[in-house]
Amino acid sequence: GTTTPKSAITISLLKNTSNVSMKMDGVVAVFSTQFSNGLGLEDNAKFNNATDNLSITEGGHIYSIDGRLPATTNDVLGINLGQLSGKDYSLVFDASAYIGNGLSPFLVDAYTKKTTALSLAIDTIVFAADTKMAATYQNRFSIVFKSTTLAVNSIVANAIANGNVATIKWNTVGENGVSNYEVEKSTDGTSFAKIGEEVAKNTATASYSATDKDVIANTTYYRIKVISSDGTIAYSNTVKLTTYHSPLTTIYPNPLTGKTLNVQLGNMVAGKYMVSIYNSLGQKVSKHAINHAGGNGTHSLNFESSIAKGVYNVVIRDVISKEEVYQSTLSIQ
Repeated sequence: GTTTPKSAITISLLKNTSNVSMKMDGVVAVFSTQFSNGLGLEDNAKFNNATDNLSITEGGHIYSIDGRLPATTNDVLGINLGQLSGKDYSLVFDASAYIGNGLSPFLVDAYTKKTTALSLAIDTIVFAADTKMAATYQNRFSIVFKSTTLAVNSIVANAIANGNVATIKWNTVGENGVSNYEVEKSTDGTSFAKIGEEVAKNTATASYSATDKDVIANTTYYRIKVISSDGTIAYSNTVKLTTYHSPLTTIYPNPLTGKTLNVQLGNMVAGKYMVSIYNSLGQKVSKHAINHAGGNGTHSLNFESSIAKGVYNVVIRDVISKEEVYQSTLSIQ
């Protein structure tokens, strides 16, 4: 018989120190009509580590794998954090395999009272925890599901740097009743300030661009705030721009006309890197692993299947730390 495609949201807990983000724990929620919302064979109970635990809570149980029925508007996916050993953390949400059937996932932060739309790609939420204050981490986060009749169905942002100037671009799908967009900037990934504003076009698909001429920090974060005509607010993904690496790493030829893309890594530590290519909707269309011996080196990536013409976002991450080391747009002709 045919199997129902499984829809999933994967969540990772990263502990951030001054120079590295280390994955401490991970969980996954899997949605299928073949599952139940109670304790079942599809679930995997969570066994706690000594420190830095992440689990999904449901009905008094904690899970590392939570099999559930397809989401409804009444569902709450509880996220539990415990035994934290540090202060600075990130939660990474990968909803690229989520099939919503009309419902989109939203992250609720009970501590800041913010609700953020999760893109159907990868979203990183940076937060600080105070181990003496449970509200800063314990049961702070949860995922709820809302009808996708939002002011904008999809918004994906990216940023590239050229010297001290960053260009922030965002693409939207299904704008309806959006008042305006605000470009927000942060140097710590937590506290954001408005640096620009664009009036919404309210068209089926739209593209926007803004510049930041004051990029001083090695790492800068950007996000787009969506303000609807009725006052409701949503956010794009948060873009992390690392200017220290950017001038040393390049991709060529760009535009790409053949099937071979060269990635030149400059002054990079030895290790394994993942090159991911996303389309304008934030969907990953290709990924390639690179084993880098350290220092300077060029790696050729061959595209076996043809990728449609268009503009794509290329992101290179360190496989171990998941840290983004390079981001750029690539035009395929």
